[in-house]
This record gives sequence, structure tokens and C-alpha cells, in this order.
Amino acid sequence: MGDEPIVHRMEWQGIALTVTHRKTYPINGFGHIEVQANQRLPMTETGYRSHFISDQELSGFMDAQDYVTQWLEATCKTKEWLAHVQSLRQPSLFDLD
Repeated sequence: MGDEPIVHRMEWQGIALTVTHRKTYPINGFGHIEVQANQRLPMTETGYRSHFISDQELSGFMDAQDYVTQWLEATCKTKEWLAHVQSLRQPSLFDLD
């Protein structure tokens, strides 16, 4: 696939995640970022996201980890994510384990 991936392990709002970045990909001028967590994130309900990114787009960030952090911060303001966070705080009458 080209170069060796750069792996960042990080935590965002108490969620552990891994960001894997390949600077070059078989598509000219693009890199590849994978985001993996064991739970839902603002930009993926499954906890996994694959994202192709141009060198130009990534150049405005320190690294892939910075890019993902800012992506998370931007998407955590959506109505869907805020509703999800609220649902985690409030017990449901249907969750009577």
C-alpha cells in the first residue's frame, strides 16, 4: 500500500480511539485516515470511519490526529450527536435491566 501507517491513540470526551494515517495511497495526491473506536462517534454510528484526504486538505492541520480532533469537535454540535449524548444521560423507562 505504500508507506507505513502512522498510528495515534487518543481520547476524545472520554472515548478511546485510534487514528491510523497513511500519507500516500494508491490514488495520486491522496492519503487515507481510519478512525476506530469501540462506540459511536459524531461522524460514525459504528465507531469506524474510513476517509480519503488530499495532501492540500491535510496541510492546514498539524497531523491526522489534529484533523480528526477538529472533525470530532465540528460534528459533535449536530442535533443527532447532542440527542445521542442526552440519551446516555437520561435513563429510559424501556431499559429496566
